[in-house]
Amino acid sequence: MISQNEVHLAGWLVTDAVVGYTKDNREVAIFTMVTYRDNDREKREYHRVVSLRNASEIGILKSGEGVHVWGTLHTRTYTTKDGIEKAVTEIVAHNVTMEM
Repeated sequence: MISQNEVHLAGWLVTDAVVGYTKDNREVAIFTMVTYRDNDREKREYHRVVSLRNASEIGILKSGEGVHVWGTLHTRTYTTKDGIEKAVTEIVAHNVTMEM
């Protein structure tokens, strides 16, 4: 059996991309995008996207712009200020292109 962790999404930003830095001082761009199943706006999915590549270029993307994202799924856990452990699944982007 072959196992593959690969994602390709085409959709729209619902937040402006934000550029920040990781704990080891690497530049990172983060945004949320939406996709629709069967082009039906009632069947929408939201995706958190994190990119360590070309973060400055991605950081200029604004809400409403169309994008294609290629990457992998990554689930991480964190602890809230209240001591509750939570998990979040993100797309770690290898390539992000703007829809023209």
